[in-house]
Amino acid sequence: MRFGIPDSAVFTFKPDSNQDRFWIIPAKPERRPHFIESILEQLGNWNNCFVWRHLGSWPEAVEPTRINDNIELEILKGLGMPLGTADVVEFLRDEINKLITLIFSTSIFGWSVGEDLYIIPDNAQFIVERKVANGLRRQIGKKVFTVG
Repeated sequence: MRFGIPDSAVFTFKPDSNQDRFWIIPAKPERRPHFIESILEQLGNWNNCFVWRHLGSWPEAVEPTRINDNIELEILKGLGMPLGTADVVEFLRDEINKLITLIFSTSIFGWSVGEDLYIIPDNAQFIVERKVANGLRRQIGKKVFTVG
C-alpha cells in the first residue's frame, strides 16, 4: 500500500446518464463483502486501485464516547491507512481484501459527504464512488460508476 497527496481536494466529473450505473448496497452487512468484490471484479484488468475520501481526510482521533467512530478508527488503523491526512491510498490487486474491508467499513460507518470514497483502478476505465446514501455508482468508459 502506498500513500500520496492529491493535486486537488475535489474530484469532479460529468456523468453520462446512458453509461452511469447505481446500485444499492445490500441491507444485510454479511452480504456486502461479496457485493463489493463483484463490483471490483467488474473494473476490468487492474493491478492497483487508488482510493481517497471525497472532501475529508482519514480520521486521526475521535471522541472517546462515540463507539462507532472508535470502531471505524480501529479498522482504519488495522488497514494501515494514513490517518490524519488527505492522502490517496494505492491498493495492489493482491490487497483486494483490504480494499474490500475499507469499502465495507465505509458502508457501515460512513455518514457524511466527506466520507464518500473514490476508487479508480490503474486502467482508468472506471470510477467507483462509494456514496453515503448506501449505494455505489460506476461509470464505464472514462465515465463514472457510482455505488451509493
